[in-house]
This record gives sequence, structure tokens and C-alpha cells, in this order.
Amino acid sequence: MSTEQLLDVAAVARRLGVGPRTVLVYHNRAKVYRREHGIAPGSPQVPGVLPEPDAVLGTRPCWYPSTIEEYIANRPGAGTGGGRPWGTRGD
Repeated sequence: MSTEQLLDVAAVARRLGVGPRTVLVYHNRAKVYRREHGIAPGSPQVPGVLPEPDAVLGTRPCWYPSTIEEYIANRPGAGTGGGRPWGTRGD
């Protein structure tokens, strides 16, 4: 077991610069992605997909700082993944 302090959803949100609800959305989407793609628990991280929690306390997912830092380092940058280009209007 690691000696690192676990991060809850709020702490992960602060590190990512998003709100706690956004982290929960990322977490739920990641669970669906892993299930739909047959990714086994403990498999290497998929870039851009929030990793599995290192622990679940009650019903609350928690991660080690090193897990989140690895996720941040491998996260796609702004503008990847499609969407409407900046400066265009959706009228």
C-alpha cells in the first residue's frame, strides 16, 4: 500500500482546474469506456481517460496524487477530439 495521501473528487477537481461534478462525469465516462472496450481492472492507463480509482471509500472514488499527475501528463491538450473550431459560430 502506498504512503501517499489519497485525493478525493474535490482535490482532483482542483488539480485539473474543473469542478467536482466534472470529475464525477469524467469518472463515470471512464467506467463506461473501460466496460465497453473490455479493459480489465489494473490495465495500463488509457491516455485521456480518467484512471480507475486507487481506492473507493464508501461510494467515493479516491486517487493517489501520482495517479492523477500521470493522467494530467498524458491528457490530450485543448482543441483535440473535435468540436467546433474557435472563432466559428454555430448559427
